[in-house]
Amino acid sequence: MVYPSSLNGYGGWSRLLFNGISTLKTQPQYGLDMRVSRTLPFTERIKGTVMFEAFNVLNHQFATTLNTIGYTGVTSLPPGAVSGPLSGVLKPVIGLGEGIGAQGYPDGTSARRVQVAFRVVF
Repeated sequence: MVYPSSLNGYGGWSRLLFNGISTLKTQPQYGLDMRVSRTLPFTERIKGTVMFEAFNVLNHQFATTLNTIGYTGVTSLPPGAVSGPLSGVLKPVIGLGEGIGAQGYPDGTSARRVQVAFRVVF
């Protein structure tokens, strides 16, 4: 028989009662995007715009996944043992709440990007 390692022993949902569903409090996210543009009139009707854009200039990585495991329950014993010193003990896990993944939020990538563009309006 397999015993669950949850606090209540039922092995169900481990969400705290005062946390709402789909709430994930991550680290603060700071980003710096820059754009410099210059419009060049060629004729009265034709204009060109030269643009230089930089995204995530400071190269910050955003934590999109957090370590939500706060404890492990030790329920397994060596073969043949009925009880032991670690039977039913909850052991805390190091790193609860730390960022463990950066999946490119909010722009699809967390890399620093630079682009140059030229737009013609006529």
